[in-house]
Amino acid sequence: MDHDVGFVNLVQKKTAQWLAEECPQIKTKNEINLQRKKLEERFLAARTIPGTRSFHNYKPLSSDSLELRRVTCSNLPSLVFSFDKNVSQWSCIRPQPNAYVAAVYDEKWYFALVKNVCDDEEDAELLFLHPPGPAVSFFWPYREDCCMVPLENILCVVGVPESTSLGRRENAKRRLGQREL
Repeated sequence: MDHDVGFVNLVQKKTAQWLAEECPQIKTKNEINLQRKKLEERFLAARTIPGTRSFHNYKPLSSDSLELRRVTCSNLPSLVFSFDKNVSQWSCIRPQPNAYVAAVYDEKWYFALVKNVCDDEEDAELLFLHPPGPAVSFFWPYREDCCMVPLENILCVVGVPESTSLGRRENAKRRLGQREL
């Protein structure tokens, strides 16, 4: 019986030696745990890209920066993001839920009601009034027009629009700086 155990141990050692020589891609448990620890440290030090789910095209510019586009065929990037912590990113307006905002969507500006703000993704779920601005009055469409918009596309927070007697229409005569919307 002891003879069999010794033989099994010898076979295991020879097999491990052969694997180490012939299959260097197979790692030991200690090597895997060391790599896991390095990855965890790297993950904790990483910077996330705000509004990731809004982008479709990512183009590396250097080892620490990316050019991002919402649509692949877009001529201009929507964002150039640097992973370098010494390079500051701009700060966006962070509206509260149920606030009214002016926001850009599909290269037009709209008045919208903020349903929800996602700080992790740096975007907000907006309910859009129609038509896009500029207009004298705006209305809630019969079919809810709602989508996620990056915080960078929110131009400003506006006051609650005045309702008209029509019920679904809103008048927006608010001044932003010197310009009337």
